Amino acid sequence: MKVDHFTILTAHRFGNAFDSMLRLRHKVFVERAGWVIPNLNHREADQFDHPLWTHYFTIRDENEVVRACGRMVRTDHPYMLEALWPELAHGHELPKSARVAEGSRMCVDPDLPKGAHTYHHALCTLAGMEWAWAHGIEHFVFVTYPSKARALEQLGLKPTIYGPAIRIGEEEFLAGHYSTAPSSSQRIRDVFGIEGSVIDIHEHEEEVAA
Repeated sequence: MKVDHFTILTAHRFGNAFDSMLRLRHKVFVERAGWVIPNLNHREADQFDHPLWTHYFTIRDENEVVRACGRMVRTDHPYMLEALWPELAHGHELPKSARVAEGSRMCVDPDLPKGAHTYHHALCTLAGMEWAWAHGIEHFVFVTYPSKARALEQLGLKPTIYGPAIRIGEEEFLAGHYSTAPSSSQRIRDVFGIEGSVIDIHEHEEEVAA
């Protein structure tokens, strides 16, 4: 199983993956989690889905339906933690660097069996780290639920958490960062028996700028 990587400008190379990803995000964040965020016709997207600098990672099933996805934006571009919830940094200086990216909108189809759900999450996380490290990105910052931060710990990523969770709307969130170095992702490979590259590392003209 491999993970696709694309931007809005290169999504046409992957069939209906971009649209299927937006539908999965709607299913997870709007229908199941109840977030009040921009959505239309069973698709979710926001201002951080930018054609020039947003990167996507998706896993499709045998019917070309996206079952897991993640989003990455370098922090030298506008990103969620800085723009929407800087208070989650608890005074830590927020990065503004091409060597640090924000990972967001990571989700897996909740209808997958538990084992498959866990594997898809691990594989998508690993793919994002692998691609980022190959392109000079050394850390991911994130905003997530406390339970998801514990899941990152269980994956062996050793995240640095900036401070206690803060209630935003009806739920609590916290922020932090972790390294994308290959040594950080080795536990994921060991636990799930993943060997070799999980994503094609290539450059297209449309991808280089961001």
